[in-house]
Amino acid sequence: MTNTTETDTNIRGLFDDFGAFRTPTTADFGSVLTNGLVTPDANVLLNLYRYTEQARADLLAALGALGDRLWIPHQVLVEFWRNRETTISEARSTSAKAAQEMSGHSVQAVQTLRTWANRVALSDDDFKELHDRLSEVFEEVRKKINEVGEGEWQHIGHDTSTDPVIAKLEPALTGRVGPSFSPEDRAALTALGQKRVDQRVPPGYMDAKKDGNGAVGDFFVWEQLLREASRRQCDVLFVTADAKEDWWRKERAHDRS
Repeated sequence: MTNTTETDTNIRGLFDDFGAFRTPTTADFGSVLTNGLVTPDANVLLNLYRYTEQARADLLAALGALGDRLWIPHQVLVEFWRNRETTISEARSTSAKAAQEMSGHSVQAVQTLRTWANRVALSDDDFKELHDRLSEVFEEVRKKINEVGEGEWQHIGHDTSTDPVIAKLEPALTGRVGPSFSPEDRAALTALGQKRVDQRVPPGYMDAKKDGNGAVGDFFVWEQLLREASRRQCDVLFVTADAKEDWWRKERAHDRS
């Protein structure tokens, strides 16, 4: 006679141990978006210094609306504070750099136009008309880039007491940041993380060349996130701007998380 209980517990299906290959359904997405834990990566928080004021306000409003479903791994804040001042400095110079590059593109575009005009024997009047229109468009774009750059980031400084991003982010994250690893956990997980990097086990192995323990930073984020999701017994929506292959499964021209 067959032992039904033992047989049932040993029944395995197509997706057992292979759940990552199952295409999420609309219901899956709806569930995680309405009930799941939402975790932004450090690069998402740092984007608050790169975005325009409107985009920054929209992102902060979205984070605030999540309530207790918003949760930040300790390692995410480690990386946020480590890179904050550099990001602020780079954000201030981004518009100036883009405007300078736009001027270079303008010269290149005019040269391309001139080469084509000579090849087809375009009349001088037609060439001048196209040249003037092209130069006018590039100049308008360059001025707009400078205008946005001069107004958006000049009031953001390194002083945390006057930083408008910190003023909004602090209340949104209060009570929603996970603890750091214990010294014992950290030592063991650092060794495990380095082993995973050597074996190219995602996530994080693309950071192998980072100094110190930087190579295991993504693994720390992942481990802290899994622990919190396990504690809450819920799905997780992890929001990241990281496009490296150790965070995504790439299939031909398509990327999958």
